Amino acid sequence: MDKIVLYGIQIDSFNRGVGALTYGHIELLKKSYEFDIIYSLILGKGNSQKNKIVNINNKQINFIEIKFDWKLFLLVILQMPFFKLFGLTFNNNVLVFFKDVDIICANNGGDSYSDIYGLKRLFLEFISIIIPELMGLKVIFTPQTIGPFNTLLGKIMGAIPLLLAAKIFTRDKKGDKFLNTIGKKSIRTRDVSTFMQPQKVDYTVKQNTIGININGLMWENTYDGLENCFDNYKILLKQLVDKLLEQNYNILLIPHTYSITEDFCENDYKAILQFIQNYKDESKVTYLNQEYLAPELKYIISQCDFFIGSRMHSNLAALTTSTPTAALSYSYKFEGTFKMFNVEECVINAKDMENNEIPQVIDKILNLINEKSQIKDKLQRINKNVEEFSFL
Repeated sequence: MDKIVLYGIQIDSFNRGVGALTYGHIELLKKSYEFDIIYSLILGKGNSQKNKIVNINNKQINFIEIKFDWKLFLLVILQMPFFKLFGLTFNNNVLVFFKDVDIICANNGGDSYSDIYGLKRLFLEFISIIIPELMGLKVIFTPQTIGPFNTLLGKIMGAIPLLLAAKIFTRDKKGDKFLNTIGKKSIRTRDVSTFMQPQKVDYTVKQNTIGININGLMWENTYDGLENCFDNYKILLKQLVDKLLEQNYNILLIPHTYSITEDFCENDYKAILQFIQNYKDESKVTYLNQEYLAPELKYIISQCDFFIGSRMHSNLAALTTSTPTAALSYSYKFEGTFKMFNVEECVINAKDMENNEIPQVIDKILNLINEKSQIKDKLQRINKNVEEFSFL
């Protein structure tokens, strides 16, 4: 049996996009490898292990999440040159974990291999990937957005693991720019979450419903590296929903990075609870108030007549089920992903949006809703010709 490690993705993340990536990876890896167990590596504070059973296409997979303290990884990096120099080995639980690994799929959350979220986050990506590479293991960057890197230190940390990687897959053209500067080739393909199948749940979406994902990161507007970039996001959402209600649409607010019980700064559910206060007595505005897995959210999104998302993987859930979609984006990753579905005109940049731009943005969204039948036909044609690929 093959020993496979996933890095940067996990099943039960608050971020359902990360969950979608995990399900998609397992679907694809089953085409090329034999395994009943798959490992997920997490870097953070402290060490722990969690075991779960995941059902993929009616087959049970043991999903083991291994969490290592990031300081332990840093210690291994600092010690490794001395042990290599003197031909020594040492019994470290990090190195024991990597023993007999066949392939490491580094996905980095789909878009975290960048310094836009801060150098600290990129540093964790760097040390988690460089150790197995220095051990001579096969590390593959699975389809993701590479960069942008806006700092010199970010460029250095980003380049080294990429240069040592066995293979690199990207999901958008702009993600190739940095690779070209360091002379590294990549393979362009779809985001891996494309291959996650929707899972039906007992939830009825009313006819004539517009699904809207509110992004807690943009709502709070304080995220490191993106602070104060979305000063008019709340105003845009309020005016947009008001206009949709005037046109007699039902509105379903859908969180995608969220927890009902845990409080964290970019929680979509927390943002929705604040937004819904504007519509306490409005029966046409509802929201999801249960915890749903990524495949379940994909099913619910697919039942909407039109979807507007600020989380990229909420949009991908719509795109891959041929649900007409508009993105309120905060990163160039949206543009590249929508282009792969031939609907790049459906991406609207919400970063640094000025107040006087809001009416034009709303008009564009309304025009896209009016063209939803044509958009749906285009998506259906694209989705009929999806080709699976192998990490081999």
